[in-house]
Amino acid sequence: MVARAVDRRVGRRRPRPGGALGGRVNPSTAFAQVVLDELIAQGIDHVVLSPGSRSGPLALALAAAEAAGQVQLFVRLDERSAGYLAVGLAMSSGSGRPVAVVCTSGTAAVNLHPAVVEASYAGVPLVVVTADRPPALRGVGASQTIEQRELYGGAVRSFVEFAVPVRAVGQVGQWRSTVAEAVRVATGFPPGPVHLNCPLDEPLVPQLRPDGSGDPDWPEPLSSGQADDDSSTRDRPAVRDRRPVRDRVDLAQWCRLFGLPAVPPRGVVVLGRGSDPDGRRDAVALAGRLGWPVLCEPPATPPEDAGDPQAPGQGQVIRHGSLLLGDGGFAAEHRPEFVLTVGTFGLSRATLAFVRTATTHLAVASLGLPADPLRSAAAVLERVPELSGVANGAVDPGWLASWQRAADRTADVVAKLLDGTDGATSPTGLTGPGVVRRVLSQAVSGSIVLVGPSWPLRHAAAFGTVPDGVTVHVNRGVNGIDGLVSTAYGLAAARCRPGAARIHHHAVLGDLSFLHDIGGLLVPATEQVPDLTYVVVDNDGGGIFSQLEQGAPEYAEHFERVFGTPHGKDLAAIARGYGIAASTVLSNGDLEDALAAAAAAGGVHVVVARVPSRDDERNLLRDLQSAVSASLNQ
Repeated sequence: MVARAVDRRVGRRRPRPGGALGGRVNPSTAFAQVVLDELIAQGIDHVVLSPGSRSGPLALALAAAEAAGQVQLFVRLDERSAGYLAVGLAMSSGSGRPVAVVCTSGTAAVNLHPAVVEASYAGVPLVVVTADRPPALRGVGASQTIEQRELYGGAVRSFVEFAVPVRAVGQVGQWRSTVAEAVRVATGFPPGPVHLNCPLDEPLVPQLRPDGSGDPDWPEPLSSGQADDDSSTRDRPAVRDRRPVRDRVDLAQWCRLFGLPAVPPRGVVVLGRGSDPDGRRDAVALAGRLGWPVLCEPPATPPEDAGDPQAPGQGQVIRHGSLLLGDGGFAAEHRPEFVLTVGTFGLSRATLAFVRTATTHLAVASLGLPADPLRSAAAVLERVPELSGVANGAVDPGWLASWQRAADRTADVVAKLLDGTDGATSPTGLTGPGVVRRVLSQAVSGSIVLVGPSWPLRHAAAFGTVPDGVTVHVNRGVNGIDGLVSTAYGLAAARCRPGAARIHHHAVLGDLSFLHDIGGLLVPATEQVPDLTYVVVDNDGGGIFSQLEQGAPEYAEHFERVFGTPHGKDLAAIARGYGIAASTVLSNGDLEDALAAAAAAGGVHVVVARVPSRDDERNLLRDLQSAVSASLNQ
C-alpha cells in the first residue's frame, strides 16, 4: 500500500467508530466508517449516493456523517444523474477538492460510466466508490454481480479494489492509505476520476445485542487519532496545486529556437476549454504586450481584471470571434503568423480552419489535458510563455485595431438583428440565439451559467456577452447531451450553503438535452433547494443537424426520422410533473419577465422558450452571418 501523501487538518469532529451507527461493528461496517472518515480527512465535503443494499454500510456511514455536519449528502435514484450531479458539484467549488459518488453493485456502477468519462476528459476530480459482491460470487450466477474490476478502463486515473474486509489487525491503516492515495491521484496533474471498488460481505448493517445495545468490537482503533471537537468542516483549505513546477518559457527565445528572428507581429491568442484562470490571465497579459487579439471559446472567459484599464491586455478580447472567422474574406486577410492556444479549442469549424492556416502554432496544456486537436502545434507547453524585455519591435498597432473595428461592426449587426437596436420595435418572436444572448446578459455577478452543447453553446460563442463576475460552465469533456440537468443542479447546489447569500444561477439547454436527463429533476424533498432556472430552447428536436451535412436537401426524406427526432411534448408540463415550477414563453418580453420572476421567487424553475422551427433558425443563422460579412466588406 502507498503511504498517505495529503496533509490532514487536525481537530475535525468525527462520528465515533461503531457508536455512530448504534450497533456492533462488523467488517463491512467498520470498513465503511474508516473509508468515509478518511475521505472527509482528505478534504471531501460533498458526497452523492444512489441507494442499494450492497452499499448499505457506506450509506449508513454517510447518514451518520451528514447528521454530524461533516458532509453535504445528496441522494439520487438514478446513478446516471448521480454521476453528473457529482461532476457539477466538483466543477463548481473551484477549490480543487474532489467529490465522492457512491453506488451499489451491478448495473448501478455501469450507469456512472458516462459521468466518469466526462470527468476524465474535462479534468474533474471524482472519487467513484462502488460496492461489490465478494470475488467468490463472481462468475457463478450470483444476483446483481458483474465484473467491476477495471470497469471504467482508461477513463480513470487509477483503479483499486480493496480486499474483502475481515476482522484482523492492520486493515485500518491499509484502508486509510489507499483512500488517501486515491484522493492524491484524483487531484493530481491532470486531475480526474479514480475508482475504488469495495467488495463487501454480509452482514451489511450493524449487529445489535439482544438488549439493543451496541459494542464497538474491533481489534484495533478505527479512528485516525485526531481530536474530536465541534470544528466546522467549512474552513478546510483548498487542495494543494499539484502541477509540476516548470519555469515559463521566454517566447522570444522560443521563436529564435524555431528559426523565427523575432516574435511575429500578426499573432492571435485563443483561449479554450481546460485553460485555468492563471493561464488565461498570463495569456491576455502576453497579448497586451504584443498587440495580439484574444479569442475566447466557452467556457473560457476573459480574466476578471480584463475590463480593468490598468490590467495588462485590457481591450484585447474580441467579441463574436466565430462570426468574424466565419467570413472567408476576413479570415484570409487576417491569416496569422503565430497562434498561441491555451487549452483545447475547436468549438467552431471556422476556428479550427483559422488555426490550421497559422504559420506557427504553439499550444499550452495548462491543466495537463490534451490541447492540440489539429496536431499542428510545434510544441505543447505546460505554462503560458512569458516575454522578458522588449518584443524586438514586433508590435503592429494596426493588426489589433483591424480586429477591434471588425468586432465593433459585428456587435452592431448582432444587436440590430437580435435586440432590435436599429430604432425599430423590438422583435416579439423568440429565436435560439436571442434566448441564449438574453440569459447570459441577465446573469448577475457571482452566478453560474451552464450552457448546453450543440446550438446553445455555439450561440453563446457567436452572439453572447458574458457580464463581469459571471462564470460559464459547459460539459465539453466529450461534448455529450447527457447529464446536463444534473450537472447544472450540482453547479448551483455547491454554491448553496446555509447562511450564504442567495444568488440565482441559470442553465440554458436544448430541448433534447433537457429530456435526456429529465430524471435529474427528481430531487428528495429533504434536500435544500438551490436557486436555479433552467431555460429550455424548444425547437422540437435536434437543431444542430439542420446546419450540418445531414441537413442537405438530398437527405430530407429521412432527416426528421433519424436526425431531427421531433418530440412533440409539452416540456413545461413534464417539469411540473416533477414538482418544478414551470412556464412556457413565446416572446422576448415574456422571457425577461419569467427570468425576473424566477429569480425573485428563488428555488428551481423551468422556463421553456418556444422558438421557431429548426429550418427557420438555420436560415436565421445564415442571414446573420451574411449580414456580418456585408458589414465587414463595406
